[in-house]
Formats: sequence, C-alpha cells, structure tokens
Amino acid sequence: MVQEWDVIIVGGGIGGLSCAHFLRRAGFKIRVLERSPGLNEVGAGLQLAPNAQAAFKEMKLLDDLLPLGWPMHKVELRSTRSGLLATMEAGAEPLLAIHRAQLQKLLARDLGSEILQFGVNITAMREEGDRVQVTLQNGETLTGKLLIGADGLRSQVRSQFFPPVTFRYSGTSSYRGIAQAPGLLKDPHVGAEIWGPGCRFGYSHITSAEIYWYLTFDSPPQEQRTPAACHAHALQLMESFPEQKPIVERTNVAHLIHTDISDIKPTANWVRGRVALMGDAAHATTPNLGQGAAQAIEDAWALGLTLQKFDAEPIALEAYLAVREDKALWIVRQSWSFQSICHLKKPWQQSLRDFCVKHVPAGLQKASFARMYKPEVGLSHP
Repeated sequence: MVQEWDVIIVGGGIGGLSCAHFLRRAGFKIRVLERSPGLNEVGAGLQLAPNAQAAFKEMKLLDDLLPLGWPMHKVELRSTRSGLLATMEAGAEPLLAIHRAQLQKLLARDLGSEILQFGVNITAMREEGDRVQVTLQNGETLTGKLLIGADGLRSQVRSQFFPPVTFRYSGTSSYRGIAQAPGLLKDPHVGAEIWGPGCRFGYSHITSAEIYWYLTFDSPPQEQRTPAACHAHALQLMESFPEQKPIVERTNVAHLIHTDISDIKPTANWVRGRVALMGDAAHATTPNLGQGAAQAIEDAWALGLTLQKFDAEPIALEAYLAVREDKALWIVRQSWSFQSICHLKKPWQQSLRDFCVKHVPAGLQKASFARMYKPEVGLSHP
C-alpha cells in the first residue's frame, strides 16, 4: 500500500515534533516516523532560552509549556579556584528548565497516531522525479513531496542522501541525571556551572523537587561502565565540588546517563533536491551553550515559514538553508571553542582563564547573548 504525504519527517525528537507542529499549522499533510517504540520517560533536563520560548509562543503552546518547567532567574558561572566569574541575569523571559520527556510529551500530545508513528524501521529511501519514497520494514511505502531528516547525530537520512561528515569527539564525556532533592539549594531559581580541574559540574531545578545536573570530564571515547560504576566515578569527580556532591548522591543510579560529547564538523550540506536535514542531523553541536534543542526548534520554525511561502517544493528547502546556515554553524563553532577553556588542570592556566572571563567587556557579552537568543528563522521572524 502506498500513502501520499506532503512532507515525511524521519525522527520524532524535539526537532522533528516541532517541525510537525509548524508544518501542520501551515496546512501541510505530514507524517512523522520515529524508530523508538514510544516516548521515553527516563531522560535528562534542558534549558529553553528565549529563542526556543518564542517558537513555542508561535506554535500556540507557550501557555501549556510554562507550567511544565521551572523558571531560572539567574545562572552563575563559577570556578573552584576563583569563585564567581560571571552571572547571567534573566530578562523579561527567564530561562525555562524542563525535563526533556515533559517537553516531548507536550509536542506529541496533539499530533495523534495519524501523524506520529512509533516503532518504525526504515529499510529504503529514495528520491525519484518529483517525489521521495520511504519503505518500511513492514512493507508499507510512503510517498511524499519532501523528506526531512530530523534523526539525530547518526542520521539515517544523511547517510543515505548526503556526503559523509566528520564526527569530532570533544575529548570529554558526561554523566547526566535528575536528583530528588527538594530544599537542597538555597535558591531553587538560580542555576550554575562550576569549572573544576579537568571537569565541570552544572545544575538547575526542573521542578520544585527535582534537580537536573550534568558532569563533564576528560575521557577517551567509548569507555564502557555499568550504571553503578558510572555513579561511583561521578561521586569521585564530585570531590572537586563538595557543596554540590549531595545532588549526585540523591540520584537514582539506574537512571544515570553516560554520553560521550561529540559534534559534526560544520558543513552546509543540509539540502539536496527534495531532501533536507535539520537539528543534530544537520549541525550537531556540543552542549556548551545549551542551544542544541533551541537550534533544532529554530530549524523547524524556518521550515514552516519557507514551505508556507514556496509550498512543498525544493526551492523552500533552499530558502530554509539560506536562512539557517549562518546562525546554526556559528553556534557549533562558538560551542566548540568554548569547551577548550572549561577543563584546564594547571593552576596558572585556571587563574589566567578566570581573570579573562571575569573581565570580558559587558558589551561583547551582551552582543553574544543577543545573537544567540534572537530567533533566526527568516521571512517574518521577530
């Protein structure tokens, strides 16, 4: 059986689901194909900056989103050697810290099974004339005018249609978790990132009782540890952050996430004919700026606008690339550069770094945040 769609989206993560919302609002017939059997209840947290919140406002979902997250009025950057280095005060729109699973649930809530299909294994994809075809393991064939790859760092769509990319391992790995720790922090609306020797620790509340945290550390790639070993190693590293160690101690060992930190060397090969990439599939970034999800959401917004203007045709995908390339690749480069100063081990290096960070001109810092937090989606963006 062959089914016809305007746009087929491969990947039901935050980027793919956001894209579905924008395209459905623009009147397109869409299908989202997700490999996993359903939404994952276990996961980590993330912070939604003003650019991501602006997209949810455009989707008419902001009022539903805000009660699910936790407002962060201030985020501090500290060093175990020099103390407070910088403070980012929230403006009219504070950062919103939220459990990733809650965000995905909200995005999936109104799509329904006629749009969002779980447990899908794709066996073949091809572009032929004015159509793309996707064949599923169950024998079903979907035909669409456009195909969007929102399927992450190891994208199946990218490997099928685009030249190979260069994956870059950052030299660091990470542990992430969510602690049940009501009342542990003095001010639950203040988050922080703390730089230690060879590692760093960050945290923020995501509900009144839950604290999301991450711990990054220098490591060879693909080290395998059991959950118990990961937790023990995390507690060992937390000796550099004794005040925050109880956060890790109160984390369910079984739900600890161990992930190597990698990105894709910047490339503008996101569009070919009737196929386009978005989010991590196009411009995977290290998480140093907290903009991975936000940039995928901006991609979705831009696709909604360009398809609305040009219809489901290749010219819309070319317009999308023209709108998003500079901002998304700037984020990748900035994040990659930023990581080089976080894990310094020698005291003199840490002292010099801390002095430089403390004395960054306020105007330069403000300009950088302004560029990061302004949605770059083209056409009629704010």
